[in-house]
Amino acid sequence: MSKTIKETIITDYTAIALYAAQQGANAQRDTICKPIYDPIDADYKQKAGYIDEVNLGLGCGFPFDHATIKEGDVVVDLGCGAGIDTFITATRVGESGKVIGIDLTEKLLQYAAYFAKKKGIGNVAFQQADMERIPLKENCVDVVLSNGVFSLTSDLDKVLSEIYRILKPGGTLSFSDMTCKGSFTKPVLNNMIYFTGCLNGISTQESYLQALQRAGFQSIELVEERIIPIPADIIETSPDPDEYKELQDGTRCFIVSTITCKK
Repeated sequence: MSKTIKETIITDYTAIALYAAQQGANAQRDTICKPIYDPIDADYKQKAGYIDEVNLGLGCGFPFDHATIKEGDVVVDLGCGAGIDTFITATRVGESGKVIGIDLTEKLLQYAAYFAKKKGIGNVAFQQADMERIPLKENCVDVVLSNGVFSLTSDLDKVLSEIYRILKPGGTLSFSDMTCKGSFTKPVLNNMIYFTGCLNGISTQESYLQALQRAGFQSIELVEERIIPIPADIIETSPDPDEYKELQDGTRCFIVSTITCKK
């Protein structure tokens, strides 16, 4: 029987955590999709709270820069991985605030918790959970962040419903993820999924915006987008002349999108 997406996530991301623990974070970053991560690498390293050892190259944007995070806020980093965004955000909420990192993969959370203890960072906590069933009460969180994670879920509506539930009225959701504009033939889409490592596929920007509306979010804004160059050998696999042309001129493209909204 084939693995479910969640089983695949746990297996693959456990392997990432173990590889980083054995070989180091820099070696792990050398294994990921360069067109997604490399454009943000230098800026990541300039963020207050950045810890190189926990940056495994799994993010695709800076959702924390597009949320108004104040001292004393309670923030959830959903799909926190080894905690790089958690630790950066911890500097913004201050000692009176708290950042809760939630992830499905226990080994990544152990990795993050080790560095929290090592660095003496006391305003973070890490919890293993499925983002479709967030173990927090209603109306208890000021901000929810997520970075390159929503494409892993098989039920985006459920995830957004859970985020809406835990956010305080007026609270903010800010996330970055791989998206696309236009439709794609199977050869191109499958090759891009393999190239980018997006385990559960790549959805359109519009599908995210519609899902946010269904969940009840307001003030939905596409605040940043960054086109991911498509390798020439993938473009060459297109069997459709129109698609081929539009891939060449950028009419159809793959994008890192950062979106914010309010409850």
